[in-house]
Amino acid sequence: MGSNFFGLLTKQLALVVFFVCFAWLITGSLMVSVSLVFILYVLWNSLVFSAIRASIDSDLKIEWLGTRGFYSELYSAIQGLIKQSWGYRKRFISLISEVNALAGSLPDAGIIVNNRLIIEWCNKASKELLGINSAHDIGQRIDQLLRYPAFLEYLQNPKADYLDIEDQANKRHLRFRVIRYNKDKRLISARDVTQQVKTNEIRQDFIANASHELKTPLTTIKGYSELIVDSNFNPQELNSLATVITAQADRMNKIIEDLLTLSKIESRSVSIDKEEIDVTELLLQVVRAFEYLVDRPETKIDSTSTRMLLADEQLLHSIVENLLSNAYRYTPKEGGIILRSRDYEHETIIEVIDSGLGIPNNEISRITERFYRIDKGRHSGTGGTGLGLAIVKHSLDLLGGTLEIESEINRGSIFRCRFPIKNR
Repeated sequence: MGSNFFGLLTKQLALVVFFVCFAWLITGSLMVSVSLVFILYVLWNSLVFSAIRASIDSDLKIEWLGTRGFYSELYSAIQGLIKQSWGYRKRFISLISEVNALAGSLPDAGIIVNNRLIIEWCNKASKELLGINSAHDIGQRIDQLLRYPAFLEYLQNPKADYLDIEDQANKRHLRFRVIRYNKDKRLISARDVTQQVKTNEIRQDFIANASHELKTPLTTIKGYSELIVDSNFNPQELNSLATVITAQADRMNKIIEDLLTLSKIESRSVSIDKEEIDVTELLLQVVRAFEYLVDRPETKIDSTSTRMLLADEQLLHSIVENLLSNAYRYTPKEGGIILRSRDYEHETIIEVIDSGLGIPNNEISRITERFYRIDKGRHSGTGGTGLGLAIVKHSLDLLGGTLEIESEINRGSIFRCRFPIKNR
């Protein structure tokens, strides 16, 4: 309120002293005068303060206080403090709303429990991920809602930074963290790490499969080389052994070449030169490239495509070639293979249809992984590197296309490549 307020207070005290002296002159008694002035002063202040309080409660201004004087200054100071407190309150409410909105939009589940494991707060994701709803689960014990034994043990004694749990019922993996704060509070967070676990499994499978694919021919080369060194063979026998070594070396070289090709495609370091391609003619070229196969199944081309497809010819040729090569490996001589192409309003579709062994439904989503094979017991006889379908998938991504796979055991498979017209 500043120096003006204290000046007004001094004037008011002087006025009180004046009235005491005036009453003393009239009554002739100092005690009576002080008592009378004191009573009137208390009554007056009670009236003013009651009016101020009523004004604050009703948000109405007290006109009779005027704009000057002690009470007017006091009233103005109180109003200023009220406005300031409302400003703080609005900012606090806004901050709380932002925090709640932020917590509600987090993809991780968040739950606050006390030292008795009673839920005091939870966000929106906790309902979606754990089935814990703030509408009716606040006040419930969390160990009555989440019944993972490993989690309950971790909650009581969180030794590690986090705990991963496999939720078999929902086919997912959850990662829990427990953070203690304010002595008797715990924040529990949960995250769905299913995709991360799958990625790690794919990475581990890739390393194991790549090691196996490279180790097999290398073992053969090493064994035959030691056999040549330690034994006496005639030229014809040496030639036979050398042929096996060369074939295995070629296989290792093909695996390495495919790995490098796939790496370039995945990193998008492959230069793409799009040009108009006659799809029917390209299918004929791919089939002619396999004429050297002696015991190949009957192969037909069924193409009605007349639209020129705008794509990189080398990548498109590689896609069809890998699909056809895959079909030859898994289709018996008595079977058949059809290369089909159709133009539609919004896309061009190329299909490789075989009557081979087929693919189990639970394997279809994984066969485009590197080195992934359906029948791991017979892979050495197929002649492939296990990278063809991975190259197909990532090449289609580069061209803006998609791969669809339909299959039935012992009936055959359809590998469908979709090329949207918007990519023209």
